[in-house]
This record gives sequence, structure tokens and C-alpha cells, in this order.
Amino acid sequence: MPHKLTISEIIDDLRVADEALRRFERLYGLSSDQFFELYSQGLLDDGEHLLDFSQWAGFYKLRQRRLSTFNSLIPTTSTSSRTSNTTACPRRNSHSANPTCRS
Repeated sequence: MPHKLTISEIIDDLRVADEALRRFERLYGLSSDQFFELYSQGLLDDGEHLLDFSQWAGFYKLRQRRLSTFNSLIPTTSTSSRTSNTTACPRRNSHSANPTCRS
């Protein structure tokens, strides 16, 4: 049976992923969303940065999975009181790559 993540573990993973994503964004001058779109299309795999790009993509996917898990744990009171673009996010540094998730 797989280990069920606690909210604390999810938040810790998000913090680690956000720190790594910001480091890659500063290093390469791209947002993580822009990077992942290009990476997914195979437009960035020049071999020279294979390790960095693989790690960046991994942290990006980890962050997406943890946000999805975190959001699924947040109780919703009414779908009419929420906008379609609202995403529940844990309290994080405001330098996040996700513009919908600012604290």
C-alpha cells in the first residue's frame, strides 16, 4: 500500500521544488512554465544541459503533482463562490513560478 502524504510533507515538497525551480529560472532566464512547454516539445534537448533540464522537468512535475494533491485536500464550500481560475496553494515565497499562486 503506497504511503499517503501528510499535508506537512506536501508543503515541504512544494518548498523544495519551488526553490529548485527558481534556481533554474534564474540560471536559464525562463519561467518554469515556458521551459516545460519547450522541453515537452523536445525543443531544448541539445545534450549540453541534459542533466539540468531533466532535473528541472522533474521538479516541475513534482510541483504539479503536489499542488494537485494539496488542492484535492482543500474542502470546497461552494463551486459558485469560487472562480474557475482560483487555485488553492500553500503559503509560499511570492517568487513562485506559478502566477496563480501568490501569498
